[in-house]
Amino acid sequence: MNRPDLRMLLRDRRHWRGTVHELCEIRADGSVGGVIASAKQSLDRARLTLVFHTDVEHNRPLFAFASDHVWDTWGTYAVTDDRGVVLGSFRKDVKASFGRSTWHLETADGITAVGRERSRLWALVRRFSDDPPLRFDFATGDGHVVLSTARRWVLRREYDLALWGLPDGRRLDWRLAAAVGSGVTLLQRD
Repeated sequence: MNRPDLRMLLRDRRHWRGTVHELCEIRADGSVGGVIASAKQSLDRARLTLVFHTDVEHNRPLFAFASDHVWDTWGTYAVTDDRGVVLGSFRKDVKASFGRSTWHLETADGITAVGRERSRLWALVRRFSDDPPLRFDFATGDGHVVLSTARRWVLRREYDLALWGLPDGRRLDWRLAAAVGSGVTLLQRD
């Protein structure tokens, strides 16, 4: 696989009031840059909605994802920009997830991809682990990988997100990729 067009780091910081998700850029040399966006996840929400903001005070929304049902971790999650325009959606394929967890991704401009865990062995290990390593590749029907997520081997939860372009020049909106990456890491509980 060639070099990705864009790389980001998703970092989860857990504390007693919930989890803070930070999205950072990864520079061409591999070093981690500044925080692009952050979101606070509250533990008392009946319907999962996660809003990423551009500022530390969480006053300026940048993008969000929300479930279409209350208490439904297997529902469809719509990803919207700061004005509420739909960027795309993602959902878990429960039936296909018995062997390796499987997710479906759709963009507003027609890109569809299926994300599967890379390894059946790691999928099995993850089911018996309190802190699972998650590694997913999202590929189009013709096999082009458009997004990959991989947990870093560090003490806190950190995930590399990598985006690749399609042969026709299109690629996922980085906000959609970040929402899918954070959604998969949050919702992967089987």
